[in-house]
Amino acid sequence: MNPKRSTFLLGCVLFLSSSLPRVADVAQAAPRAATRTVEAYAGTIVAGKDRQLVLRDNDDDVYYLDNQEDAAKFVGKKVWVMGRLDPRTETIHVDEIEEAR
Repeated sequence: MNPKRSTFLLGCVLFLSSSLPRVADVAQAAPRAATRTVEAYAGTIVAGKDRQLVLRDNDDDVYYLDNQEDAAKFVGKKVWVMGRLDPRTETIHVDEIEEAR
């Protein structure tokens, strides 16, 4: 094989392989998506600083709720919120809200 041609082919292979995602990157992304399961969060529905309804837990941590309509039914009440937490925005993507007993 011509040395120039083999150098060219090697360069093409290196260029193409650098633009593909690494197996480790793909493997790390999958577990993060899988950990976003539905969980239960306990607290009280209150109006936040911007009048948006939020869940305040027993440690005074505040979580935004993406379903304001359902949350409005429980203002001032202790509740269980079932949903998925987005840790970047501290927002619970609400599946269900029920009054705590």
